[in-house]
Amino acid sequence: MPQTELHVFWDTDHVGALAARSNGRVRFTYSREWLAGPALPVSISLPCQVEAHDADASTNFFENFIPEGSIKTELAKSRHIASSDIFSFLREFGKDMAGALSIQEHALQDATLVYEDITERLEDILSKRDTSIPLNLFLLLDANLSLAGGQDKLPVLYQNGRFFLSRGCAPTSHIIKPMHTFLRDLPHNEHFCMTLAKHIGLRVQDADIVTVGGEPVYIIQRFDRTDLNGRLVRLHQEDFCQALSVPAIRKYQAQGGPGWPEMVTVITENPFIRYSRDIAALADVALFNLIIGNTDAHGKNFSLLHHREGGTGHFSLAPFYDICSVHPYREVIKHSRMAMRIGNKLRFDELDVVHWRDFAGVFRLSGEELAKRMDAIAGAVESNVQSVLETHKALYANSNIPRIIADAALRHAAEIKAMAGRL
Repeated sequence: MPQTELHVFWDTDHVGALAARSNGRVRFTYSREWLAGPALPVSISLPCQVEAHDADASTNFFENFIPEGSIKTELAKSRHIASSDIFSFLREFGKDMAGALSIQEHALQDATLVYEDITERLEDILSKRDTSIPLNLFLLLDANLSLAGGQDKLPVLYQNGRFFLSRGCAPTSHIIKPMHTFLRDLPHNEHFCMTLAKHIGLRVQDADIVTVGGEPVYIIQRFDRTDLNGRLVRLHQEDFCQALSVPAIRKYQAQGGPGWPEMVTVITENPFIRYSRDIAALADVALFNLIIGNTDAHGKNFSLLHHREGGTGHFSLAPFYDICSVHPYREVIKHSRMAMRIGNKLRFDELDVVHWRDFAGVFRLSGEELAKRMDAIAGAVESNVQSVLETHKALYANSNIPRIIADAALRHAAEIKAMAGRL
């Protein structure tokens, strides 16, 4: 008989089950022991209840854990399942996902943590790759792990300069991203943008570029993992598409995905620890993304962390991630639309005072308060971009990508400051 149920664990606690529905969809039900104990929701969109959640809400949440595009198609083909079969995909690749949840075939979870040292294999793959052909590290390394998005990446345990792949349900500590096929020097791009973000005070995780098989590889510490008395522990998180029950195919606002108003509403209508701080941080990163030219800041590129200390559920905005600029890729990315609207506009060059006043209203700011934030973020970029550029050049001198981003950022920072003066 084909398997019709999978078990969902929050770290090592049995939180519920997934039932297979028609067309590969799933339906989630909380377990009795979870409801009798912690009774914390796995998602804002899936509140704790005895009854099973419907297939739409369940599928929207769990499908957002899995890769997109050709990576998803190739992985499904490798296991002889349909790419639309979410249930089977989670069975094959759901043992280590974003956040604290893992998917197991059996109710009794094997707690043995098994890792495979893949350092030499990874070096061999990258040293022999044809950079004109997309990679699929999940497929090449036969990983049973899952990360959302269409970019090639791999979750690993990174220790003492070596890379380990989780076998079974062992948690990973970092995410690595090799060179992109179409977007030149993307590791340098993301590292420069994330470093600049950190220098101006935005919350981001530590990141680096390491050379593997002669190729620069971007590596970042996972914000959904932490060390607890020497044990690597999963922290639960969900992105804003999951929190708002939006399918991954609609992650851009123009396609029906979340915008700034919906994200702010999630923060104001749920028990966030420091909601005013988190709303301000969202406004700041929105401004920063405009300045550096990150037009891909969609609903899946922002997440919230779940906290279960003391047995009560509350939330906080997760550190920012996947911050890159499109400026170096104008020949590849023809459009210049933002992922989220400012007012009713999706283009930076169409923004005027009225759109910024709408934006201020979304974040509960007066025009004067927003103007101060615009001045502060733009000024911080102007003050830090050159030093970050010089440091990056000293460490990774073979890429001109950061210079392209820095030049564009200075132009946009000046435009932001000029607009602030009109509010």
